[in-house]
Amino acid sequence: MQKFMTVSEIAKEANVSVRTLQYYDKSGLLKPSAYTESGNRLYTDKELVILFQIKGLKQLGLSLNEIKKQMVSLSEPGKVLEILQKQKESIQENINNLQLTISAIEVLERDIKNSEEVNFSGYAKILSGARDNWDCMWGFSTMNEDLKDHIVDKFINKSAAKAIDFNKQLTDIIDAIITAQEKNIQPTSPEGEELISAFWNLINGFLDGNMNLIPSLQEFEKDIKNQTGEFATKWRLVEPFLNAQPDRFGGETCD
Repeated sequence: MQKFMTVSEIAKEANVSVRTLQYYDKSGLLKPSAYTESGNRLYTDKELVILFQIKGLKQLGLSLNEIKKQMVSLSEPGKVLEILQKQKESIQENINNLQLTISAIEVLERDIKNSEEVNFSGYAKILSGARDNWDCMWGFSTMNEDLKDHIVDKFINKSAAKAIDFNKQLTDIIDAIITAQEKNIQPTSPEGEELISAFWNLINGFLDGNMNLIPSLQEFEKDIKNQTGEFATKWRLVEPFLNAQPDRFGGETCD
């Protein structure tokens, strides 16, 4: 015989309010299995499982409308994985943006300590740039301090739009190298050498002739291998191709 729970009992089991369950019923998100003759809601273990799924998806940041659209497919593992993957990417993006903002503020803190002045204009640019224009600088928070300072000066204090342009050029080159690898084009071929040359020319332009940044850039390159995300995945694919020839920072081999 099927066991029924009252609205108070299932609310206690799931640690939610009775009002929440009433709202879920009215909105069509979670209907009771049955009603008593007097109209009281009755639930089974099936509704309890669904209720825990709703709570889990809410904790991942999905709205009730989004959850309602996905509930019909929660019994399909592939659909559940797809939902979780999208939400994980969204959460990771928020984490990256917060880390970037913290790191940018740390740069400003050092500037204030060194100059004993508060540059409110610079502060506004850092926060605005970090939040709105620095999606491409996802690895900023893991960089060494000198590299952070260089990026803030180059892209935030002068032109945040340059960061977007740099990211596009870098992404285009990396995508071209991946395509070349899929076509079995070798690094030593004319096309391979052209791609490698384009990559190092872009990096040299980023450095603005500051060779003191090379160790920090090389350290950052090592860190990328241990990171997640689309760019890190692509970097692990193209790194062997680029390393087939010596680094050419500043037009010279970097030992």
